[in-house]
Amino acid sequence: MAVVHLADSKKQLFSQPDVVHAFKNVKGTLCKGKKITLPDSVVEKKELASPIATVSRIHSLIKTHEHHNLKIACKLNENCLHQVI
Repeated sequence: MAVVHLADSKKQLFSQPDVVHAFKNVKGTLCKGKKITLPDSVVEKKELASPIATVSRIHSLIKTHEHHNLKIACKLNENCLHQVI
């Protein structure tokens, strides 16, 4: 993504999203018991049952994976939810 440089309008500033830290922020928010409300466009496009994301969905995923060899998130476990960010 590029924006016009504030000090020199002939130059552009480029930025790149920090996906790892974005996910850590989402995890931290959910682990604090907060909820994330997704936009209606995302809910419709992904055919989600609810626009609300909570940590209970992560707990459900961990429980589902406990006895399977093939996992969506191979390093995800209960300890991950209790780590300090």
